[in-house]
Amino acid sequence: MTDKSVLRLRDTDRAAVDHALQPLFAVLRECLPTAEAREVGSTAVPELVGKGDVDVLVRVPLADFAAASRTLEQRFACNEDQHASATFRSYLVSPPKHGLPPVTIQMTAIGASTEVFDAFLAVLRTDETMRERYGTLKRSWEGRGMAGYRRAKARFIRNALRGSETPDRGL
Repeated sequence: MTDKSVLRLRDTDRAAVDHALQPLFAVLRECLPTAEAREVGSTAVPELVGKGDVDVLVRVPLADFAAASRTLEQRFACNEDQHASATFRSYLVSPPKHGLPPVTIQMTAIGASTEVFDAFLAVLRTDETMRERYGTLKRSWEGRGMAGYRRAKARFIRNALRGSETPDRGL
């Protein structure tokens, strides 16, 4: 198993996150002026453990999704580790500079079923128990395969958004 295929949790320096995001948000405003862009994921929730990477959500109207995809593909590499669809694409911002975390763009069409980032972020920010359970899930997958972790994480998110989450032991 390569290191990339194993979940590794690490602390992320908030100042480094902000330093990495500032120029990216400027680029996104320039190339997708009507899009909404914001930080999501573990780094957007204080005290939540994460992989040390940063996720940026970019939301565009469905009618603009294909054109926005072409625009981002000219500037960023497609993230082959994430699924792609007519309403969701993931892009890797160029390799991080020394001391800065890696950044991934998650682009969704507004109103699509793939648009769960804001709702899940709201749950994590407002529900301490859910945040603790999510951290427990992540820690239980430390050193284990990313594919299994991603499946467990997707299940957790679906259940959390339905309001029926129970602790997932990652088995």
